[in-house]
Amino acid sequence: IAEARAAAPPDRDAMALAARKEEMRATGGSAILVNSDAVRRKIERKGILGKSGGINAGKKKGKQQSKNPVKDSPPPQPVVADASAYIAKASARRLWGVGIVTPWLYYMGVGSIFPLHFEDYAFGSANVILARPDSQAWVVWYSIPRADLYLLHVYLRELLGDAYTLDVLEMRKIWLDPVRIEQWNAKRKKTEDKLRVYRHVQKPGDYVVTDYGSVHWGVNLGAGWKAAVNFAYLGWKPAAEEVNEVYRQLERELGQSRHHRCCPKFHELGDRFSEANIVAPDTKER
Repeated sequence: IAEARAAAPPDRDAMALAARKEEMRATGGSAILVNSDAVRRKIERKGILGKSGGINAGKKKGKQQSKNPVKDSPPPQPVVADASAYIAKASARRLWGVGIVTPWLYYMGVGSIFPLHFEDYAFGSANVILARPDSQAWVVWYSIPRADLYLLHVYLRELLGDAYTLDVLEMRKIWLDPVRIEQWNAKRKKTEDKLRVYRHVQKPGDYVVTDYGSVHWGVNLGAGWKAAVNFAYLGWKPAAEEVNEVYRQLERELGQSRHHRCCPKFHELGDRFSEANIVAPDTKER
């Protein structure tokens, strides 16, 4: 019995939940556990992984393919056999912030979009297009400053109606039409604030840096690769505190809770994010 217990695999969901709880403790947010078996079933339904574990493993060969096999073809490349296991393993790492300061590489398709959002924990981000200067892999960005965050939620509540939730920006499912925002602004009284939207055109090799808590979205005009990374320097805390106050007000008005990666609840965390801890964090507690 002892040997069987020693050989038993760890409970991946329990490990993931422990990692989420650590993140919740560090940020004051709410932890959400995603069942890894449910993740795998969803992947299988979409046909990304067959039940045997390979990509499109359940797909049958066509007649032409089976009659005339390609000779001297290279062996198939290894794939991640169990995506849900990989996700659970990554989620169980003690460093819950892994990936935030690690550059991510995105492939841009012609006409593809990136939806309305701001960065996790109201961090900033740096984004660069990795493509030849003559590739025309341009990107059009739209952004709303942090100071207009509350007004943006007012607009989204009117736009979405019953479909609106406080975590709408973290869900990353909306692409806004700047023209409709302009029309909405035009209907507001002269004494009422207007929602400011800025447009930026990024060329290959250009960097776009988003401010702490600024909301952004856009469209990719060409095919290519884009690298992005988050960052937070000492100026992050006062900016994120502004975001926190906006969400405190929204939570009171709506009776909803923010997403756990929205921004830290500074008012509940004492001196955890003091300048001393930001400059020289207490590694023992981590």
